[in-house]
Amino acid sequence: MGWALWYYDGDDFPVVQAVYPDLQNRFPEDEGFDKAFEQPLMQPDAPLTRAENDFWASADPKSSLFNWKFSDDPHARAFLSETVHSGTEPVTYVSHDVEDGAWQFLGDSTADGGGPVISCLHHLIDRDPSLVELADLPLGWYAERGRVGEPWTRKKHSRDNASE
Repeated sequence: MGWALWYYDGDDFPVVQAVYPDLQNRFPEDEGFDKAFEQPLMQPDAPLTRAENDFWASADPKSSLFNWKFSDDPHARAFLSETVHSGTEPVTYVSHDVEDGAWQFLGDSTADGGGPVISCLHHLIDRDPSLVELADLPLGWYAERGRVGEPWTRKKHSRDNASE
């Protein structure tokens, strides 16, 4: 750290600390961890950054980041209806817009009085893993289903409804 302090002429620079397991591959929070391998944490109360959260999520089979199927970045913007965002309605309509590549996830009532809600694409996929079926939905297409569990019907936007 001494050289970093000199190089950056102060202590305002990013640092990553690796925490190693003991000889039985147990980490400090695991039962039976050998305290001889304990090391002090540089910032024990610092919140995890997005990169750190994504790193851990990518190793968690319950996370959509574990086996990401979409060609878009997991943090790409997705537009949700207020009812989908609040969880009062499931996603029954998905559009992959041709103009900007944006994703829209709507429920049955699109005119619910609330404006659109912006979310990271992966947050929605974590909440409803069945949406992974639409990872290959081409630009300019949309998909509909009657309810969760029913198959998706895919259609290409026509020129008339693409501008709506």
